[in-house]
Amino acid sequence: MKIEAFQNAAAKTGLDPAAAMGGLQQFIRNAEDFKKRIGEVRNTLKDLGAGDIVERIAATTNNVDALRIAFERIKFLTAKKTRLDECAALC
Repeated sequence: MKIEAFQNAAAKTGLDPAAAMGGLQQFIRNAEDFKKRIGEVRNTLKDLGAGDIVERIAATTNNVDALRIAFERIKFLTAKKTRLDECAALC
C-alpha cells in the first residue's frame, strides 16, 4: 500500500513512477551501506564533510526515518543556498 502511494505521489509531481522507485531503491541500498560502513557514496559524503548525516542515517531503524533525515538536510541546504543567493544579489 505504501509503495502504491509513493508511486502515485511521483506521478502527480510529474516524475516517472518507475524512475522514482529506482531512486528509492538506490537510496535504501546506500543507507544499508552506511550501516555496514562501506560504499562509495558513504566515503564521498564523508569527504565532503557530511559525515554527520551518514551517521544519522546509519543509526536509523527504518527507511522512513532515513528518508526523513535526508530530506531535512536537503531542506536545510536549499534554504542556505537561497540565503546565499539573496546575499549575492545585494552585493
